[in-house]
Amino acid sequence: MRSLIAAFAFYLCATLSAQTSQPPAPSRGVLQQQQQGDATAQRGNPNPSNETSPPSRLGDISVIQVQRIDPDQQSTNQRDEPLADWLPLTLNDLVVIVLTFAIGVIAYIQAVHMRVQNDHMRTIERAYIAAVVEPPGVQGVQGPEPYVIVKLQNTGRTPGTITHGLVRVHSQPKGSRLPTKPPYGADPRDGQGIQAFVHSEQHVNFMMPFEKIDPAVDQYLLISFVYVDQFERRHQFGYARIYSALRSEGNLSYVRDEGYNFDIPLDAPAKWKFWR
Repeated sequence: MRSLIAAFAFYLCATLSAQTSQPPAPSRGVLQQQQQGDATAQRGNPNPSNETSPPSRLGDISVIQVQRIDPDQQSTNQRDEPLADWLPLTLNDLVVIVLTFAIGVIAYIQAVHMRVQNDHMRTIERAYIAAVVEPPGVQGVQGPEPYVIVKLQNTGRTPGTITHGLVRVHSQPKGSRLPTKPPYGADPRDGQGIQAFVHSEQHVNFMMPFEKIDPAVDQYLLISFVYVDQFERRHQFGYARIYSALRSEGNLSYVRDEGYNFDIPLDAPAKWKFWR
């Protein structure tokens, strides 16, 4: 593809240089007019020699001969002119235009193809950091200070940096609906802040205190953070689970409400986005 573009560019430069170096040839109509003018001058001057006649006593009198142009002869001369005399573009000009257009189309296709490949490569090679709670979920529920062990793991191919985030416990009356906008606060006083650098295929663990179990309320574990991949793109992760002591495989259940669990680019439009 590059060799084809180089060949087109070389031909374009050679054509332009040839056109600029060669003077334009006079057309057939112009040559006929010049020949008619020379013949008229010869008929009007009977003395073709360079000798100058002596001036008369009345002074020299310049005689202006007006040549009458026959309309039929003029139209015949115009019809005899070749197509290239009145056509605004020559064949070389058309070739240059076509080649220039083809080079532009090829360059545009290559640019689009490279952009798609670049975006695809960034999607495959970027970091994917997620939060996972170690089973069984909330531990020490019978004690005075329950807790959870949160694992921040990177399943991507490149490292990622968690710039800021928050882990908190949200409580509300039993059976009530969650807010439309998730209560993911950005103030560390609402919970435990998060900052970490996670390598590819690695994880970071930390312990988070949980509230004392209260059967009269619904208790949610909310985790959200912002991380930056190696391509300087920011992403936002959200994690929401509700405590349920009746589950045998674990006491944290997935929250199905919209906008509580996600992993999206930070610039994606969303009504529940809380970090600007």
